[in-house]
Amino acid sequence: MDKKYQVFISSTYTDLKRERQKVCDAVLTLYQIPIGMEMFSAADEEQWEIIQSHIDDSDFYVLILGNRYGSVIEEGIDAGISYTEKEFNYAVSVGVPVLVFIISDTAPITIDKVEKNPHSIEKLKAFKERASKGREVVWWENEDELATKVTASLSKQIMRNKRPGWIRATSINQNKEKKVMLLSQEDHDIDCVPQNDTNVICNGIDNIKNSVNSIHVVDDKKKDIGTSGTVDYLETLEKNIYEQYNEVIHPLLVMLEVRNAEQPIEIINEISSTFGHLSKYKLTGNESQLKNAFSHIARAEIDIYKYLCVSIEDKFDTLINNRKKSIFKTERVPYILLQQNKHAKEMLMSAREAEIQGMNFDDLRVLYENVLKYYMELDEEMDRYVESMV
Repeated sequence: MDKKYQVFISSTYTDLKRERQKVCDAVLTLYQIPIGMEMFSAADEEQWEIIQSHIDDSDFYVLILGNRYGSVIEEGIDAGISYTEKEFNYAVSVGVPVLVFIISDTAPITIDKVEKNPHSIEKLKAFKERASKGREVVWWENEDELATKVTASLSKQIMRNKRPGWIRATSINQNKEKKVMLLSQEDHDIDCVPQNDTNVICNGIDNIKNSVNSIHVVDDKKKDIGTSGTVDYLETLEKNIYEQYNEVIHPLLVMLEVRNAEQPIEIINEISSTFGHLSKYKLTGNESQLKNAFSHIARAEIDIYKYLCVSIEDKFDTLINNRKKSIFKTERVPYILLQQNKHAKEMLMSAREAEIQGMNFDDLRVLYENVLKYYMELDEEMDRYVESMV
């Protein structure tokens, strides 16, 4: 039976951003689920609870240590240690297998990626020693080598460790049918059905008989959404999530891929979290998992809007920088483009300000969608201008 394993990636962020992206890509290449916490502020205790839940749900914990110790917690029981070390401590405490990757002393580095605070230097040294104790450590010198070594180590760990993982409901259903027959003969209800290493939580035989596949095919128009907890409500909410992905997110991802040639890790994490929560909902029927999935898909849409706007902004900057070269050497960029770009930037800044102020997701999505529409108009104007110069 095929399983997907969730891999939590932990490290300092600013100095290891490219390395994290490479590792995330490596995990995806193995057809596993990478989880990173770039979208959360570790200083927020509520978000720390989210980080804990992600570590709890993860099958493996990948710790990447460079030459920075990271931000230090200022108060509470964890005062004095970094957020990365706090994550490591928690992963160890709950028994998630830890894979440690430490940068080699001979690795080429720039001054901005080196810890300068003497106290933090000592803390980093102690952290590396503690993380290395009692477990195999892999040393790396560059992002490509790191990605290769994570792939090799994770493949071995998947073979060696019997971790729960996530199982498609389609795989579970075949065994469920056999179990339903046996349970019917025994004529009694059950609270849960074990499936190899994964517990499929049920409320009795009826739930097993009525379970649905994890790949959702948008069906006929359902009834109007009901109240929270009802079948109509849950079915409609689930349907909306899949429709949002298929009709909105996926086309936007294609557009982003064309422009960026890569998927930012923040968006990958949001989408991974969406389908992670959907998988849990399929296994448990827990309504909160469905609501979490809906929140992540909404967040993913907003993030894609932002990245698309920035990609068009980058295109404009490139055009401006090249205005004295090639076909632009005797021409000035039209005033209308400059004004449109200025207005687009103002709209994007206003949307970001609304996001900081806590605008609700529905209104925020509409706001960012309108910003993107204006940026797309700017993009079309740029294309027409360039074509007119050829």
